This record gives sequence, C-alpha cells and structure tokens, in this order.
Amino acid sequence: MLRGVDLMRKLLQTSLVISTRRIANTAFNKHLFITNVTLSLSLSGMGDVLQQHHNIAYKQQATWDITRTRHMTCTGMTVGALCHHWTVMLVTLRQVVVLCVVSVVVNGHDWGWGKCPRVDHSPNLSSDQLLGQWYVIEQFDTSSTCLTLNYTRVSPTQLKVTKSRQLVLLDSLRIEHTNSYTGTLDIPDGDKSGKMRVKWPLNIAGKADYIVFDTDGSSYAAVFECQQLTRIGHRASATILSKTPTLDAAIIAEIKKKMTDQGLDTHDFDVIDHSVCIRREDSDLNINIDEDTFKKIIGDASDSFKTIASQVMTFLQVANGASNFADTVVDVTRRLGASTNGSSDTSAAVLVDPDVELLA
Repeated sequence: MLRGVDLMRKLLQTSLVISTRRIANTAFNKHLFITNVTLSLSLSGMGDVLQQHHNIAYKQQATWDITRTRHMTCTGMTVGALCHHWTVMLVTLRQVVVLCVVSVVVNGHDWGWGKCPRVDHSPNLSSDQLLGQWYVIEQFDTSSTCLTLNYTRVSPTQLKVTKSRQLVLLDSLRIEHTNSYTGTLDIPDGDKSGKMRVKWPLNIAGKADYIVFDTDGSSYAAVFECQQLTRIGHRASATILSKTPTLDAAIIAEIKKKMTDQGLDTHDFDVIDHSVCIRREDSDLNINIDEDTFKKIIGDASDSFKTIASQVMTFLQVANGASNFADTVVDVTRRLGASTNGSSDTSAAVLVDPDVELLA
C-alpha cells in the first residue's frame, strides 16, 4: 500500500505531469475564453463526424458531408463564445448568493423596539488610541470564532475597521478559512472620537451609530453599535475588545455594569473562542468583503449581460444578410476578434487571435 502511494507521488512529480498541470492552469485561467471556444468547436465537429459515420454504417447516408461538418464546427465556435460569457455571469451571480449567506451567518445584532438607546461616549478618547488590532472578547449574538477588529486611518475624520473571523458553518465542515469584512468609520465631530458613524458593505439600511463608551486607551475598549431602521424599531450590538486574546473578568464585569447603568441589556453577549485560529496565509479559503465587492460583482454581471446581448444581436444581424450559415459564422468571428485566411468563400479558414479577450 505504501509502495503504491510512493509510486503515485513520484508520478505526480514527473516533468510531464508538472508541464500538463501548468498548461491546464494557463488554458483555464489566463485564456479561458479561447479554451472554451476551442473545446466547443472541437466537440461539435467530432460529434458530427461520429454521427455521419454512424449514418453511413447503417446505410442512412452515402458519403461523409464535409461541408456539414464545417458548418457544425463553426456553430460550436459561436455557441462556445456565448456559453463562455453565460458561465461567467452565473459565477458572478453565485458570488452574490455567497455574500448573502455570509451576511446572515455573521449577523451579530439584537433587535429592539423604539429608538436607539442613548449611550454616552468615552470623553477623552483619541482616535489614534483605536488604531491597530483588537481581539473581540465578547459580542452580541454571534457564533463566529477568532473574531478581531483592525482599525486603520484613512483621513483625520475617517477610519477603516476590518472584522476578521472564522465562520462556525465552515468550521463544522472542516474547511480552513478566514473571513474579513471592512467598513468605514466617520468621525463627524473631531473632538468626540468616541462617537462615530459606521457603514458596512452588506448593510443596505445605511450608516449606524458607533460609540466607544468605555476604554482605558491602551488595553481594552467597549463599543456599542445601533442603527435606527424605522420609527418603531432598531438593531443594536455591543462588543468588548482587548489588545490580547483574553481579558480580566473584573474588567468585563465593570464594562457590563456600565451598560446596565445606561439601561442596556447584557444577556445577549457570546464569548469568542480564540484557542484555534487559522492564519490568513495558511487558510484554504479567504472570503473578503469591502465597499468595492458589490461594485465589482454588479459590474461583472452587467458586462456579461451586455456581451451576451451584443453577440446575439451581431449574430442575428449578420445572419440576416449572409448567403449561407458558413458565411454567417466567418463574418461573426471577424467581428468578435478573429480573422480568416483572406478567402471570401464558404470554406474560409477561421484564425482566432489568442490575445483577444472579450471580457475585461
């Protein structure tokens, strides 16, 4: 058994296998469009050849019709281009679904009636004291592990805050992963750094209050976040932070007492486990969400729709004025970035430019 495993390992390390993997990686990543078109036209042509030989064998056809095979091959090339962009669009839509699932899984807020409660901010806090990485010791309603917050400065009146965590769903599937989620913190009043406004990418309701209500300025901090959704309801969350993975129980108790004194409920806290955490560089899956994520996904989907529509319209317009199907496909491929061997008849050879990519 061990000898067979060693033999397989040596086989996978041979120059032939390594070269094959390199070629496949180039074909299916850097030149995916050309690869998809080539596979489509090859399968269409081979399929027609097999079908005709079957017909000949069963006396349903006298001879091989090479013109029909050429037409089917050209059809496969055009269909391959359309299917390539359709697949890209489906992958983009799948990313949207993943983001929606992530937004549900990582929800760490509690819902309440009426207006957001009034919470006093820490009066002597400087925004510079927040900068750097903080470990989340406890947070409202979350099942995430290894949760941290990292604050970086964008401008004198704006910070970035990045949540990094591991999701319990993927942990249960034994998938090593990390998830980062970056929001923007605005400081409306420069001398009140403890009272900010936060905007998270997946929060379509807009900005929320982000109040640092307790801190010693160096080793621990406590944040209360609240968003007014309607006149009759709000969603709120509280987070206890530390510069180390653990925090003294007496400090945690004191923070919760301050919350109680201001009329805040402390029963929704969950303790964050930092015992088994995966480093980003060691993880198999990294899920990163920031303010540009949706812009990129929507932009990719829009480009895919436009490309598919453009190719369909091009095909229909050319087909309307072409004398036969082979002329149609040759003309279409010219418009989509290919060239021919200069002939204008139906047997013109199509030469696809390998540097042409229809999707940026």
